[in-house]
Amino acid sequence: MKSSRKISLVSSSMFAFLFSASLLAQESELAALSSWVAIDAPTGHEHLAIEKIQSEYTGWDHDSYGNLFKVVGRGEPRRVVACALDSYSYAVSQITDAGYLRLHRIGSGSSHPLWDQAHEGQQLRILTRSGPVVGVTAVANGHFAAQHRNETAIITQNDLWLDVGAESAAEVADMGIALLDPALRHFPAWSYTNEVAGPRAGARVGCAALLAAAEAGVNGAVRQY
Repeated sequence: MKSSRKISLVSSSMFAFLFSASLLAQESELAALSSWVAIDAPTGHEHLAIEKIQSEYTGWDHDSYGNLFKVVGRGEPRRVVACALDSYSYAVSQITDAGYLRLHRIGSGSSHPLWDQAHEGQQLRILTRSGPVVGVTAVANGHFAAQHRNETAIITQNDLWLDVGAESAAEVADMGIALLDPALRHFPAWSYTNEVAGPRAGARVGCAALLAAAEAGVNGAVRQY
């Protein structure tokens, strides 16, 4: 899949118009936006989101790179408005004999130094071919070891262990989990007061605005990477 770092800005008045004029108006704005923030689209697995969008909206197609796009209107010049749909995530890199999973970043991922540490002790959703499986991450217990000297060390991907409740590699396989399955923070769609939040919320809201623009018939070519 081709990724993109382009960001598009939409004014609040235009944003409200697009949502009121599109199919997204069938839901409340908060519900619609929170569903976009929670959509699964790990880097390299954007087809999970693309297939969902294509099943709910007509006129969307994908090119040879896997980019989802829709052309609205005709004539010249053509303008392409793009957004990044993918999300930072891990892949299962090892399944131990004791049933634990080790993780490795997909691509370069986030450049924030505490990104891996933010996943310690958190629920992660593994996207298997038979459906999602939720586990909890932890790090090796150094409470009674000489590791006290490293208590201030920053957690990296190599320190994370993912527990899915299995006691053997065979039990992990029975759950449908395989090597290279993507894993990401388990964030259900949610909102609070009149706000939404979550990983890459700004980028996801931008994608929602682009889809709304296309559904409202705003002239131009709309492309989601």
